[in-house]
Amino acid sequence: EAYEPTGNALEGDTLVVTGPSEGKEEQVLSLAYYADQPLNPLETVDYTNKVLISLMYQGLFAVDRNHEVIPILCKNYKVSADQLTYEFTVDPAATFSDGVPVMPEDVVASLKKAQTERAFSGRLRYVYDISVTEERNVQIQLYEPYGNLPLLLDIPIVKADQVDFAIPLGTGPYRITGWGWDRSLTRCENWWCKSDDLLITAKTIPLEIADSPTGVRDAFEFRDVSVVCTDPGSDRYVEYRCDYELWDCETGIFVYLGINTESDVFQSQTVRKAISRGINRDLLAEEYYRGFAWAAELPASPNSPYYTAPLAKQYAYDAAAFQSGMSSIKGRTIKLLVNSSDSLRVRVAYEISRMLNASGVVVE
Repeated sequence: EAYEPTGNALEGDTLVVTGPSEGKEEQVLSLAYYADQPLNPLETVDYTNKVLISLMYQGLFAVDRNHEVIPILCKNYKVSADQLTYEFTVDPAATFSDGVPVMPEDVVASLKKAQTERAFSGRLRYVYDISVTEERNVQIQLYEPYGNLPLLLDIPIVKADQVDFAIPLGTGPYRITGWGWDRSLTRCENWWCKSDDLLITAKTIPLEIADSPTGVRDAFEFRDVSVVCTDPGSDRYVEYRCDYELWDCETGIFVYLGINTESDVFQSQTVRKAISRGINRDLLAEEYYRGFAWAAELPASPNSPYYTAPLAKQYAYDAAAFQSGMSSIKGRTIKLLVNSSDSLRVRVAYEISRMLNASGVVVE
């Protein structure tokens, strides 16, 4: 009987497969990747390549499916009373795949590189200094207080002198070996971190080059690739037609409608709140995102411990409250801007305009 995993999640950019293994036959795991996309974990934004990266690199912390922080390369940390200064101690046991210990300078260099990259610059926008203290700890200073900075620090750590390498060394259980079509992930025999959660124990994981989402699908359906990630909300999404086992996980991507408070139409807080109450997020999630999205009235996942349901309810869909709040601008014209290069968001924008038109405003 083949081993069948009972759950899968990309947690903090870490691929974790869980399930019963005793008495089960070991399966061969193979993965696809894009050779023309970065494999530097600080540069890539491609989820296909992130599957490989999740097995090669680790951060100071990881974030699990319950949005809780798990220390990885960080041994401990402290935060100032004003929540503007954090100090992290690197686990002295942590080593890169070549056996060299992880130093505070590696963490500083990796985080400074991340500040300049599309994948991580947004979450580090309020960081103004990252340095090594006299006690050999990593200090991060913020412009604005933040109560849980570790939640943002699942950023992969690489060697300080390799931050610009195409494939820098990491601290994860695997490293890339070979070239081109002979490339594979090879298990690090002396991996510093002994994790009970990572049940992938193969000595090597063959890799197959793909050049498009269709190529990844074909490698999965007709060749040897055994695990793939895909985004049903992407313009590049392709349908899978074979038998497969499907798991879903949150990406952390937040799709929102912004309101220009400088506009005379939206200077009223009553009107702005009414806009929120006029959008049926459940309908958008089900009809346009194929059920692969959560309706959220607050800027966080509804599954997060930081999501306050009573507060969210004040901004949830309510047709009567919507009509009442919009009465003062009935007949006015408002403009809705949307990224025309994303066809799904264009379709969603048209649906939102239809919802808003129901109050008597004119949406262009």
